[in-house]
Amino acid sequence: MDKPLPSTTRPATWRRSLMGGLVGAEGRHHLFVRQLPLVVVMAIVTVLMAAFYPAALVDPFYLGGLALLLLSLVLSAFVPWSRLPPKAMLLLPIIDILAVGAARAGEAGRVDVFGLLVVFPAIWLATVDKERGAWVATAGMALIIMAPIFFTEMTLTPQVWTKLIMLPVTIAAVGLTVSTITLRLEASAQENRQQRELLHSILQAVDVGVVALDTGGRIIVSNDDELAARARAAATALGGSGSSAAAAAAMAQTPIFEPDGKTAIPFDRRPLVRAVRGEYVRNYLFWDRRAGARVARYATSGPVHDDSGEVVGCVLAFSDVTPLMKAAAAQSAFVAAVSHELRTPLTAILGYTDLLRERLEDDGGPPAPELAVIERGAHRLRVIVEDLLTAASSDMSMTPVRLDLAEAIHSAMVSLQPVAQAAQITLEQHTPAAVPALVDPERIGQLLDNLLSNAIKYSPAGTTVVVGAWIDAAAKQLVVEVRDQGRGITAEDAALVFDPFYRSQSARESAIPGAGLGLSVAKSIAERHGGSLRLHSTEGVGTTAELRLPAPD
Repeated sequence: MDKPLPSTTRPATWRRSLMGGLVGAEGRHHLFVRQLPLVVVMAIVTVLMAAFYPAALVDPFYLGGLALLLLSLVLSAFVPWSRLPPKAMLLLPIIDILAVGAARAGEAGRVDVFGLLVVFPAIWLATVDKERGAWVATAGMALIIMAPIFFTEMTLTPQVWTKLIMLPVTIAAVGLTVSTITLRLEASAQENRQQRELLHSILQAVDVGVVALDTGGRIIVSNDDELAARARAAATALGGSGSSAAAAAAMAQTPIFEPDGKTAIPFDRRPLVRAVRGEYVRNYLFWDRRAGARVARYATSGPVHDDSGEVVGCVLAFSDVTPLMKAAAAQSAFVAAVSHELRTPLTAILGYTDLLRERLEDDGGPPAPELAVIERGAHRLRVIVEDLLTAASSDMSMTPVRLDLAEAIHSAMVSLQPVAQAAQITLEQHTPAAVPALVDPERIGQLLDNLLSNAIKYSPAGTTVVVGAWIDAAAKQLVVEVRDQGRGITAEDAALVFDPFYRSQSARESAIPGAGLGLSVAKSIAERHGGSLRLHSTEGVGTTAELRLPAPD
């Protein structure tokens, strides 16, 4: 169960009852509670009258006023008002006005406060019947003031005329003010109800678990009971109370894992715990368990602030992406299986091509040009297969060794020189004599091949592709740039070029060969080395691929 709100944020019961009696509440005894303020004040005035004007207590009018007030109190307590029309309750404040009028006539003007007692039924009438109720209360006040003129020999002095005018005007002002405030409160309450209903409908419609908590761990809104319970447990675990350790231990019994499905996420890095701490969490992918089944989830959260900027809670959203993860895994498994199946016949093709070339050379004749076509196609297919295998691998093997990055760049340029010559592209290397690096030779060679191959494919004939490398001492990084003078990349394509199998529309229309894997694989290799790969492009000018790797110690 939710914890009760602290006493500083929940008014005491008697205060809420008194407020309800004054401005309107709903409940079994709310009409009785409305009567209490007037009854209490009238009782105090009666005690004072008994002490200072005892003769008034035997006046028939005063006793009649008390009887009417008692009648109204009894009616409010025992009549089943909920079964009557809503406006039937207005009988009670009207009786109250008559009671005040009779009591005032009996005390013969000894206590001026009697006229102001009409404010209690006036507020009631204005709350329930709005403007009409305010005018009824005003008319009642006028009758109370004017009654002594007809039943007694009162002299109409300026003071009397002032009371005749000001007291009804005051009651009218109070009634109309209360009526206006009530209308605004009701409109605001209606708007809040509509917003709550809209929020409820939205939460029930979306296929995302949403929970909002305050800083005390209390649930404000939720559409997922299990997620709400776990969020409360996380809040308890961070609460600093004696139950915190037990809650943390209970959460530890249900471990969650990183996207690899093997690495357990520490307690303080769990998305629920980070959210309760007020941290921002963006698209945090992890593996969890629900009803005994393994599920993949995306978690997003953020703190909630009040007008002063103070954190007053947090909102969490969990999405079940298990079908997507299973589809991605199936796709990777399929690609890996197909790639492995292609590798065997491809190895045979390349092997027998080399054997055929050797036999032709032994016979003294030049190799047939068709053989060169077979070799180029086979080598191209091998590159595609290697990229497919790399893209499908969730655990890319890495064996970093110390090597000269400048030499690795030179080797990549030499291997692609025939391709560049065929496309009439000039390759230039601008690097220091030596650039020491700690990288996996095979993977870094694959990365450089992909960047150079891309630059050559998308450059027009007669242009130059420049490869540069240097050490950024301030950032403690090695920087490699591959700069071409090609067509450039649009802003729309730049956001997608690193996605596996993505190919721009211009590349498809130009029939440029490729599987859309080169940059994706290159980025994965860079990140596995603890580095990064970015593209800087200007349409019609060219593209620069910037590779950054950690500099060795």
